[in-house]
Amino acid sequence: MTCLGNDIGYADIFAQQLSVLAEPGDLLLAFSGSGNSPNIVKALERARELNMTSYAILGYSGGKCLTLADHPIHFPVDDMQVAEDLQVMIGHMLMQELSAHPRGWTAEAPGSPHRRRPQLSLTHGVFPMSERIAIIGSNSFSGASFARHCLVEGVAVLGLSRSEEPSASFLPYRWLSAEVQARWRFVQADLNEHPDRVIAALDAFAPSMVVNFAAQGMVAQSWLHPEHWYQTNVMANLRLHEALRRRTWLKKYVHVGTPEVYGSTSGVITESAPFNPSTPYAASRAACDLHLRTFFNQYQFPVVWTRAANVYGPGQQLYRIIPRTILSIKLGQKLQLHGGGHSVRSFIHIDDVAAATLAIARHAPIGECYHLSTARFISIRALVEMICRHDECRFRPGCADHRRPSRQRCRLHFGQRQGPPDSWLERYRRPRGRCSRHHRLVGGALRHDPPSALRLHP
Repeated sequence: MTCLGNDIGYADIFAQQLSVLAEPGDLLLAFSGSGNSPNIVKALERARELNMTSYAILGYSGGKCLTLADHPIHFPVDDMQVAEDLQVMIGHMLMQELSAHPRGWTAEAPGSPHRRRPQLSLTHGVFPMSERIAIIGSNSFSGASFARHCLVEGVAVLGLSRSEEPSASFLPYRWLSAEVQARWRFVQADLNEHPDRVIAALDAFAPSMVVNFAAQGMVAQSWLHPEHWYQTNVMANLRLHEALRRRTWLKKYVHVGTPEVYGSTSGVITESAPFNPSTPYAASRAACDLHLRTFFNQYQFPVVWTRAANVYGPGQQLYRIIPRTILSIKLGQKLQLHGGGHSVRSFIHIDDVAAATLAIARHAPIGECYHLSTARFISIRALVEMICRHDECRFRPGCADHRRPSRQRCRLHFGQRQGPPDSWLERYRRPRGRCSRHHRLVGGALRHDPPSALRLHP
């Protein structure tokens, strides 16, 4: 080891040995207190190049090794002695496993030139296998809320957004404990400006699921410079999808869309409704959905679509109608209701959308589309009056759009709100909902109840 270090440098002593001795399918166990030891980092990088399976037992923040290892075992303790003690404990448990399963050490078939190697089955209790999800557009209200839900569910999450993380007030996952947040990683990268950085971050993290919330929004403004909306919502996403379809680690891609693709409509809309976009924003989103459909048909790209009604919940941007109403009441300011507030909407709590999105990512068949909505319509005026009643504030009055996605395929057991409840200011508690006659959530799995005649054909 000393001679090798003198010849090639200490940072390469493990990677060099792997280059000579390791084979695809071999198992690498890496131990690093900080997760940033250069020789361990390079060994994990070489293991990935050689298609090895890697485990890393780490302390502190986990460092670079946390995203390089296939299966990181992370103890978020800021004490090197404790971190190394925990590594020793893992080593003892490993030796017990090997002793208990001596037949796990097998030779290759007679005549094989390969050496003997361990065929080890590691139990889930000793080496936890955490799911990995990447969230593109994680700074958005929906993306940040989905990140929080995934972290609470024990999932390791990589967030990517074009801007730096905003104030923690708008990032629900930052309200979690430090232990839970240890499974969170963030990379600032723009799909337009830094597509290579996005793909490099995804390759390093190797998530089995990618959920894309990123889009150029703001409907009215899309008329001013429509080329910006097509650049982001179509071309940048096309480059992303072209790269993703070549990644073997990807098992499911969830594309978060919008009901705007259906244009001006009224009443309930099913997933089979034809596209009829009426703005550059809506047209750009419809174009991306159609492009993804061609990728599914041609390559069996593992895509599923979601389209949700108006969302609300803690951490939402203050210009949205519900937080804006609450803020106006608290500040004693007037609130302008465009068109008299007669526009009719359907609202769904962001926690329900997040739970549905994770269930769809885990269990939905590829090529399907799901609408996330409630059964309740409410006008903006009635919504403001409801909030005023709750806050004991007098409502003094000083465009109808009845579009609502059908929830027929995705009513969920795990707690669907029936629109904004009167308990909005009381931490947003919600009643239990019902599931769809077509799809139901049972024990965390999305089950199919035939017959279902609803299919997406964008």
